[in-house]
Amino acid sequence: MDAGDIFIELSEGEFYDFPSHLEDEMNRIGKEKLKKALTGRKNIVLELIGNDVALMTELIDLLKKIDYNINLEHLTCDVDTAVERNKNRSDDNISAYFTELYHFGWFRDVIPALDTK
Repeated sequence: MDAGDIFIELSEGEFYDFPSHLEDEMNRIGKEKLKKALTGRKNIVLELIGNDVALMTELIDLLKKIDYNINLEHLTCDVDTAVERNKNRSDDNISAYFTELYHFGWFRDVIPALDTK
């Protein structure tokens, strides 16, 4: 359900700037996968930057509305390590920096349609 993974799959081995012309299809697939995961009460793992408190609070509140259990893990590293990791990132490994807002948007769109309370 990761936007980067969906984008890479849709790219079919070609290189495009993210999200490029694949944005609409990526969003459609992402929302479908999220809906299936949520209705099946599956575990969901998101890699988020998480530096926007309002967005994180909104996501947590949305998940609470549908009685989803939430477990947050906070990972950190120093700036030099982060820069080095990003330099070594391959073309088929899209950073959460670019995908995060898509994930938030999918939750915003999908959860209200599931909310029966």
